[in-house]
Amino acid sequence: MVFRSKIEYYHCVKNKPFTDPWGLLQEIKNMVKPSMVDGKKVLDIGCGSGWIEEMLLDKGAKAIDAIDISEEVIKSAKAKKLKKVKYKVAGATNLPYPDSSFDLVVCFEVMEHIEKDGENNLFSEASRVLKKNGYFLLTTPFQDPITKALDPAFWINGHRHYSINKVNGFAESNGFKIVKIEGRGGYFTSFLLISMYASKWITKRSPLFYKFLLDKSISGYRKTGGNQTLFMIAKKK
Repeated sequence: MVFRSKIEYYHCVKNKPFTDPWGLLQEIKNMVKPSMVDGKKVLDIGCGSGWIEEMLLDKGAKAIDAIDISEEVIKSAKAKKLKKVKYKVAGATNLPYPDSSFDLVVCFEVMEHIEKDGENNLFSEASRVLKKNGYFLLTTPFQDPITKALDPAFWINGHRHYSINKVNGFAESNGFKIVKIEGRGGYFTSFLLISMYASKWITKRSPLFYKFLLDKSISGYRKTGGNQTLFMIAKKK
């Protein structure tokens, strides 16, 4: 779901466990420029619940193919019955599409979950299915020692974090020119995520200090030079 305001977001999540920090979602929305989407064919790698598809349609996408490795997730996304969207169970490193099929490929908060050492294959496949001059947009956890130390998923399941140099290397070795790459978000988002994890798995109640941490997280994502999430916009040469 794309929330229109913080008030709507507070209302939707009140007294319920949840996992999505508002600041990150808003910045993902802001990075997808209408000129990249309007009238274009788009591939969403790792679509999850499908809120990205709603946002892309709002920005004028002509057609969207959305994939996820989880059959359960795809079933849930299909339940939204969005027009112009085709869903398929597939992995990020072996895309079931012909060469030069899409004008835009997006991959938000997915790379850190694929098989270890599969990152280069992700970039290779994204390049293969993109048309010349097509855009590849990606977000992933930023490589920062404090951010990593405060990431519960890093300790639980080895949630990976990436440096700008590392992601830049994947892009350049697979035929992409970096348009923009930067870190956003601050340490308050780390504390927000810890509170969310505790809410979801332990207390089953609204997160502690939620509004305060959320406001600070939003402010952090609005600034450049952050250390929470890496944002990349690349263009196929």
